[in-house]
Amino acid sequence: LQVDEVLVYEARAASCLSPQMISQLKQGLITSALFFSPRTAKVFMENVRQSGLIPFLSGLKAYCLSPSV
Repeated sequence: LQVDEVLVYEARAASCLSPQMISQLKQGLITSALFFSPRTAKVFMENVRQSGLIPFLSGLKAYCLSPSV
């Protein structure tokens, strides 16, 4: 019996927000965000802080899949 291991999915954390996302957050065009895991919420917030966008999140609604998120 031969078994081949194939990687079909890998989640890599974004190291920064795209210029388009930064612009849209600053303009208030992004009004909600969906977080699937504590890791996605943490990575998002790290990138928001790094970009100096905390003041632009006051109107953003976060939808989380679980209380731990």
